[in-house]
Amino acid sequence: MATSDELAQIDISKEEKDKLVAEVMRYVLFKTHQSSDCPIKREELTGIITKNYRQRALPTLVINEAKERLAATFGYEMRELQRTRAPATRSGRPAQRQFNADAKSYVLVSMLDPEVYSKYVEDKAAAHLSGFAFAVIGIIHLAGGKMPEEDLWHQLKRVGLNETDEAHLVLGNNKQETKYSLVYMIEEGVRDAAPSSLADIKKFANAVSVSTTSVLPQTHYYLTNQTNKLVTSLQSAGLQVYVYVLMNEFASQPNDFFADATSQINAYVQGAKVDGIITDFPGTAHRYKLNSCTSMGNSAPLFMQPPQPGSLLLTMAPDVQPPAAAPMPLLTDADVAEPALPPVSNTTTAASPSHAALRMRTDVSILIALLMLCASLLI
Repeated sequence: MATSDELAQIDISKEEKDKLVAEVMRYVLFKTHQSSDCPIKREELTGIITKNYRQRALPTLVINEAKERLAATFGYEMRELQRTRAPATRSGRPAQRQFNADAKSYVLVSMLDPEVYSKYVEDKAAAHLSGFAFAVIGIIHLAGGKMPEEDLWHQLKRVGLNETDEAHLVLGNNKQETKYSLVYMIEEGVRDAAPSSLADIKKFANAVSVSTTSVLPQTHYYLTNQTNKLVTSLQSAGLQVYVYVLMNEFASQPNDFFADATSQINAYVQGAKVDGIITDFPGTAHRYKLNSCTSMGNSAPLFMQPPQPGSLLLTMAPDVQPPAAAPMPLLTDADVAEPALPPVSNTTTAASPSHAALRMRTDVSILIALLMLCASLLI
């Protein structure tokens, strides 16, 4: 990371330097994706940096910082490949070989141990299914976020897939009924659900996603001792419960988790007994699933035990405690709304804001996003 003195010597601001680093990282990642077997020449990266700048020391500074950020953010080592050039002499004979800085090139190499990658990341048995899923999602996205099923099959026929195939060499029986779960999203905080609302939800949904505060109520970034029965009621009705959205940033977490994203996940999975989580950081959820302490039950170490809601508040003097939070409302059948699916078109239009409480989001693009996020659910 460049220091302020180094930036001052080169006469460039931190914002300008960060922008150049981001451009180099973007170029390296996309170039590797397009042609992973082709090394990236240093002169290509230098051309990006010196397009609007002429400082001689700037390319080395930017490239070195791009290396550090690629390693810290994406787990890639930007490995340098050096080769030598032998310039010809006047006689046509090659002179003594010498090192040329411009002859450098780079390749991206995963920093993950091959055995770990093979055991926990690579799934050869399901690789073809993942590829097929991304192809389908890509087609739907290009169509504007939604398209009729017959149009989807029309596109898939171009790659040799037919809905009437009963014995596809890779995907098997295409005629079998597609299995998927429709997730109903409750956008407001609620403490429980009335039986009539549960009956309405079960008519069209298989699962429910609820906010973190509906599961573990909080006030001013402290968990309260209020006990919400929402998770128990939903699960008793046969509905899976997913909690959203968990993030790594400490500013988004109650103080009871002590800025620990793993402790936050553990509180909802082991403490609240939700069926899964929706998170912006699937890598953190995957790391939690690999934690051997999650299967130890009552023998789990103290740091893996969920925090007791309201316990941190009790350590504060009464005169400095935040005000008590008002009780959350009850979810009723009047709050549950399932509007008709929008007409299919190849163009997207701006949706008008909905003022109905707990409105069901049925736009296919949102459902796809939910299903993709649910891939990291802890079930």
